Amino acid sequence: MKPASHVVIKTDGLLSGLRWLLLAAIATEVWIAADGNLAGQWPVLAVLAAGVAANLVVGVFLLSRWWSNIAPVFTLVGDTALAIGLLAVPGGDSLN
Repeated sequence: MKPASHVVIKTDGLLSGLRWLLLAAIATEVWIAADGNLAGQWPVLAVLAAGVAANLVVGVFLLSRWWSNIAPVFTLVGDTALAIGLLAVPGGDSLN
């Protein structure tokens, strides 16, 4: 790993912040759609937890100012997996 440039840290920090907003919005939507009863929402919550864990890993890299060449691939794959996971799990289609 190598020290990341200031521009990389700022850009990825912005994307990480937007990812937190997206995760919070999805969690709020799940809570509202379930009327506070999250018993049947475990698959969606598991995908959200995986998204939170992945974003925490990215946050640690950003705070330490060390950035690997594999980090952009990690975030791209993670974001894609999060989107597919949220669409694929039962209960993830509450907008229908």
